[in-house]
Amino acid sequence: MNQKQGVLIFILLIAPLLISCQVLMNGCDEANFGVDADINANGSQFGGAQSNQNNTDDWFYNPALYLGSGVGVIDTTGAFQMQQMLQNGENDELLIGMSIPLNSLNSNGTRNLDAIYARDQYGGTRSTDNTAYTSASKNGESPEIWDTGPMNVTPKNDLIDCYGHLRRNGAAGTDALWLFTSFSRVANTGNSYFDVELYASDIFYNGNNFVSGGQDGGHTSWKFDANGNIIQVGDFVVSVNFATGTPPELELRIWVSEDDYLNTNPQTFTFGSLYDGAGPGSAFGYANIEPPVNGIYGCGVGNPTTTFGPPWGTLNSGGNYSYTYEKNQLVDIGINLNAFGIDPALSLTYPGGNPCKVPFSAIVFKARASSSFTAQLKDFAGPYPFGVIVDVPTDIAADTITCKDPIVSIGPATVVTDAYYHWETTDGNIISNPDSSHILVDVPGTYYFFGSPSIECSLSTDTIVVAENLIYPTALATADTVFGCGATAAHLVGGPDGLIYEWFGPNGFNATGQEVDVVDGGQYFLVTTDPISLCQAQDTIYLPDGQCLPLFNNPEIPDDGNT
Repeated sequence: MNQKQGVLIFILLIAPLLISCQVLMNGCDEANFGVDADINANGSQFGGAQSNQNNTDDWFYNPALYLGSGVGVIDTTGAFQMQQMLQNGENDELLIGMSIPLNSLNSNGTRNLDAIYARDQYGGTRSTDNTAYTSASKNGESPEIWDTGPMNVTPKNDLIDCYGHLRRNGAAGTDALWLFTSFSRVANTGNSYFDVELYASDIFYNGNNFVSGGQDGGHTSWKFDANGNIIQVGDFVVSVNFATGTPPELELRIWVSEDDYLNTNPQTFTFGSLYDGAGPGSAFGYANIEPPVNGIYGCGVGNPTTTFGPPWGTLNSGGNYSYTYEKNQLVDIGINLNAFGIDPALSLTYPGGNPCKVPFSAIVFKARASSSFTAQLKDFAGPYPFGVIVDVPTDIAADTITCKDPIVSIGPATVVTDAYYHWETTDGNIISNPDSSHILVDVPGTYYFFGSPSIECSLSTDTIVVAENLIYPTALATADTVFGCGATAAHLVGGPDGLIYEWFGPNGFNATGQEVDVVDGGQYFLVTTDPISLCQAQDTIYLPDGQCLPLFNNPEIPDDGNT
C-alpha cells in the first residue's frame, strides 16, 4: 500500500467530519470582469469591489444603470421579443450566445473565448421542468445512467438563469484562464448547492437520456506522463455551496482514473483527499484539487438586496415574472483555472497536442440536494456548446501576377476574428504588413502562412505559390476595304487570332471585336489583350478620307504618292 492509498482509506473513514470546500473572496474584479452579484457592466454593486463606475465587463450592458468602457458579453438581440414571451407566462428554455465573436479581443486587452446565457424551465407550482432528475443520480456516475425527465423541482434547487464565460486575462494563449459563472434560483432563502461542469468530449441530451462521447466512464479523463505533466485535458466540475448571507464555498474536481489519482504527482497542482466515482472501486471518478497557497484563485458573492435581472426578465421567489432578482436569488462566481493548475495552456506539448487550445465542448449546470458532492442531483440545464475555439483555417487559394494585376492579395477565405496571423517568403516580396490574415505581394514566389487562435499557440501552416503570367501578345491592324475606291465604308481586321480586340478612332469611335466597319477617315488604334495574362499590345492604321490611295500601316505622315 502506498502513502496516498493509506491516506485515502483514512479519509473515507473520517470524511463526514471534513469540510473540503474553500470559502471564496467576497466578490472581485478579475480579468476585467465584475464578480459582484450584479449582472451589468461598468459598476460593482455588491461584495469587495463595489464601485459606481469601474469600467469592468459583465454579463450585460445597460447604459441606464452604468456608463463606462466595459461591455456585456451576452448578446441582447431580440430582448424585447423574449421579454414578451416570458411575460406571457411561457415556460420555455432559452440559449443565447456571446455578443462578440468567439476568441475576440476586448479593448481592455482580455481575450473572450466563449460566453452563454441559458434559461432553464420553472419546475414549481403548476409547472413542470422537463430537464430535471427523477430519482437518485450522482456526480460520480456516468451521465448516461442518470435518471432524468420531467419533474417538479423544489425552489432552492430550481435553476432559472445560468451564465458561463471563459476568458484569458490578456491577448496570449498562455495568459491566465478564468471561468466566470452565475446561477439564479427560485428560492431566496435557505442554502443551495450548484455545479457547473465542463466536458471535453461531445455530450447531448435527447429528451430522455444523456449521450456522451467520453470513453472513460461516460467522461473524458485527464491523463499524465510519467513525470506528472498533463498530456490530455478532460472533464472538470466546480461545485458551489451557497448559504445566504455569506460568501459561497467552492470545490474544484477533475475526472481522472483511480490509478492516476493514487499514483501520479501532477506538476501543476496537488490532488486533494477526495475521490468519488460511481461506487467503491470505480476505475474513474472525480478527484478534488487543492487550492493554490498564493495568489487569487477565485471569488464569489450572492446578492444581499434586490438587483436587476436580465433584459428580458426573470422569476421571483413566487415563480412569477419579475424585472429583478430578490435578495439571495443570484450567486456570482469567478475561478482562476491557471492558478488551480488545470488551465490547458499548462499542458505538455506532446505530438498532436496544442497546449493553448481550449478543448472543452459543452457545459452543464446542475443543482444538488445538499453540500455533499455525492448528494442526489435535482435539476440541470444543458448541455450547451461551450468553449470550443475553432482552428485557424488554411483555405488559401493561389493567385497569379499579371500585367493587369501586378499586385495581388492572398489569404484564407475564412478569417477568424482576432486570431494571430503571420506570412513569410524566401523568394517573393511582401509589400504589406506580414502579421495579418491577407497580404499584398508583387513578386512571384513561395509564400508561407502561419495562423493560430492566439499568439503563443500551436500554428496552422500552409504554403502557397504565386505564379506570374506576363506573356505579351502582338497586334496587327489591317483593312480589306478603303474609302474612295467605290466604297463608302472601310472594313478593319485585327490580328492575330484568339485575342481580345478593342478599336479607337476619329470622332470618338470605339468598338470591340476582331473585325469592325468604320465610316470616317483618320488614324485608328487597335489594342489586343491576351485573355490569360491580360497583357496588351497596340497597332495603328491610317485611312485616307475620300481618296483612292494605297494603305500604309503605322505611318506618321500619309504617303501622298500616286497609285
